[in-house]
Amino acid sequence: MFDSISHWRRWFQNRPDREHEITINRQIISLAIFVYVWLIMPGFAEQTFEARMIALAYLCAASVLSIHLLARPGISVVRRVAAIGVDLGLLSIGLYAGGEYVTILYPFYYWIILGNGFRYGVRYLYFGTFVGALGFLLVTQSAEYWLQNQPLGLGLLGGVIILPLYAATLIRSLSQARELAEQANRAKTQFLASVSHELRTPLNAVVGMADLLNDTSLRADQREMVETVRTSSKALLALIDDLLDFASIEAGKITINSAPFHLSRMLSQVREVASLQAGAKGLRFHLHVTPRTPSFLLGDERRLREVLLNLIGNAVKFTEQGRVDLFVDGAPTRNLVSLRFDVSDTGIGIEASARRRIFERFTQADETILNRFGGTGLGLAISQHLVRLQGGEITVESVPGRGSTFSFTLPMALSDTQDEREVDLQDVEVVLLGGDDDQLRWVEERLGQACGSVRKCEDVLQAARILKSPTAGQIQRRIVLLVGDRGLAVISSEGPLKLAEIEAANPYGVFLVGAPSMDATQPVVRKSVSAVLSRDALLSDLTAAMRFVRGGQATVAVRQPLIRRRERSLRILLADDNRVNQKVISRILEAGGHEVSLVEDGEQALDSLERHSFDLVVMDLNMPVMDGIEATKLYRMASLGERYVPIVGLTADATLSAALRAKEAGMDACLTKPVSAPVLLDRIDELTAGQPQAQPVQVPEATQVAPHLGSHDLVDFGMLENLKILGGETFLEEVISAFLTDGGVILDQLQAAVDRGDVPGFNEQVHALQSGSGNVGVHGLAERCRRWRPRSASDLKNHGGEIVSGLRSDFEAARSIFLRDYVSKPFLIIDRRPSDDH
Repeated sequence: MFDSISHWRRWFQNRPDREHEITINRQIISLAIFVYVWLIMPGFAEQTFEARMIALAYLCAASVLSIHLLARPGISVVRRVAAIGVDLGLLSIGLYAGGEYVTILYPFYYWIILGNGFRYGVRYLYFGTFVGALGFLLVTQSAEYWLQNQPLGLGLLGGVIILPLYAATLIRSLSQARELAEQANRAKTQFLASVSHELRTPLNAVVGMADLLNDTSLRADQREMVETVRTSSKALLALIDDLLDFASIEAGKITINSAPFHLSRMLSQVREVASLQAGAKGLRFHLHVTPRTPSFLLGDERRLREVLLNLIGNAVKFTEQGRVDLFVDGAPTRNLVSLRFDVSDTGIGIEASARRRIFERFTQADETILNRFGGTGLGLAISQHLVRLQGGEITVESVPGRGSTFSFTLPMALSDTQDEREVDLQDVEVVLLGGDDDQLRWVEERLGQACGSVRKCEDVLQAARILKSPTAGQIQRRIVLLVGDRGLAVISSEGPLKLAEIEAANPYGVFLVGAPSMDATQPVVRKSVSAVLSRDALLSDLTAAMRFVRGGQATVAVRQPLIRRRERSLRILLADDNRVNQKVISRILEAGGHEVSLVEDGEQALDSLERHSFDLVVMDLNMPVMDGIEATKLYRMASLGERYVPIVGLTADATLSAALRAKEAGMDACLTKPVSAPVLLDRIDELTAGQPQAQPVQVPEATQVAPHLGSHDLVDFGMLENLKILGGETFLEEVISAFLTDGGVILDQLQAAVDRGDVPGFNEQVHALQSGSGNVGVHGLAERCRRWRPRSASDLKNHGGEIVSGLRSDFEAARSIFLRDYVSKPFLIIDRRPSDDH
């Protein structure tokens, strides 16, 4: 029952015309009138009977209209017209029968007429005005009360006519304004999609080549640089997505998708990007995560990452010197955690009067911000909206000239999917600093077995020398553990230079333990160390902290390749007109163990699919000559009843409409550029699982055609050699010359047939061109002639010019080859195309 109610509620909310609102109002009003007339209203028997009959008729009519709406929920012009007639007709009858006692109902004329006009448009307003004016005119000319008050009746009749007609002008203005707004919104969406496409296409090469480079033999520092390129390019991709997010936010289409994710891994990625941004301006970025923060959560990792990168990027932009800090704390309960994030900077700060305004779209704190720092004013608005969607709220504290802190808290569920691998500390060397002998001995006892090495230092300079020295053996990382109040002195106000010495040595983390005199939540601690470890749970806290340092990895000893060779080697056709994309995608597919054939447009893809057998097609949606959408539709129709070949679409258009177009065309998947290697290969595995592999089609050697038609693949050179052997070079030249002369004439006749709309004549000339081109081995042109045969005059009118242009292009390509390689003496080719010169 409750599911049914929820279904109807959702359906009513999604109706574009809000007809259900009028229907519900009508049902309630008719029921109220019925109850009043039958149970409450006093009066004489004759008056009561008339009123009851009118009330009963109105209730019955309202019920019929309500039932019809439920039975036929679509838009119904007849139902709208009938409803207007029922409302105004029974209102007029009521005014006639009730006399002066019901004159108070006169304003309902305006309510009914204007309500329908504003909901459905001026046509219904005019119809309502006609019905209402006609009904009220009959009342004024027949009812005793209105005959005695003719001037009043005529004045009110004028109001029923004049006011709705005036309202019609307002409705037209509103409709025009709404249409202009919708046009502007469509133009904005198209602009965003175009910009996204242009940015994603070159970024596809960056992401793809970084994935491929990551699987080559690299040194540790080179691999770190490659990983930084990958992370930064993905961050750039996320920023590009902000363009589309803004449009989606305005349209109310942003949704939160909860899934298990590693908070530690996500924060590690954020730290890599933020460190690069901050380092480029000479700033320091610091991440502090409390040990109690759980690593495995259930939430929208992508949206959370967007918010953090927006806030951190904003902090870096408005900070000229100093630092940017990210503080993360999670207070877990049974299955929930309250996750708090603070992003602090030492930048220009924000005036109190501007703090509310900075979350508005396209708004800066003051007019000079745009000139000094640039930006669109969208970052904070998007972040605020995303945080609210996740159940939180962004707040800001700021002191002008000293910096700002943006904070938000999100409720998240703990993930049932836990990484059961223990964090291996055998590759970690712990550098101890501070502490007395008893404290240091106690720390060594607890960490000596778990960690690869523990070394004590007398002072900061010795610790810095150790940190800067190369690692040896199994040691891969070094961390600094500040012990007790002596360790605390390193980060106290008296020792900023001491801390700078350690930071310059670039350890993987600086931790503090055993300093009861310092509150772990104080800013000086949060901004100096990666985490404050509990003395009673030192090893477990360090293990949890190292998980965040490593980005969720249990160990760094073994690196899994991004691109693994697949168990099945498939024959894949790749259709893409962009040479860079061809190189990247084909290398990814070949790295996965697949055999790749390349074509440059949808037409060439159809030719290859007809001649050869493939296991799968990867096809760009936007290509010249014939795009991927049209090619897919044609192939699906032509291959009905044959072996099914999955098609994966690629597009730089990240909008939902692009994915829907691909699905409607018959594509099995649509991936957005830049596509990562694992995602593409995994999707191919899913689509071809359990599918028998294609066997190469054996074609006789003399007529075998390459899978794609480049300039040389257009001509069968083997056939030309056979003609040369048959009759000699002179004979070959004569055949070619005749083909070039006749071909030029045929193309002119084809264009003339298009201009006349002559389908039989067009097909006759196409057949002649097909025969002639086949005789001299121009199989690409012959194949175009075979496939391009218009079936009707409208088909010829719509596509004839394009067909002739394609045939002429292939003919000119073949002509260039023949004149260069086979024809030794010039000859005349008559071009009968009309000249532009007069």
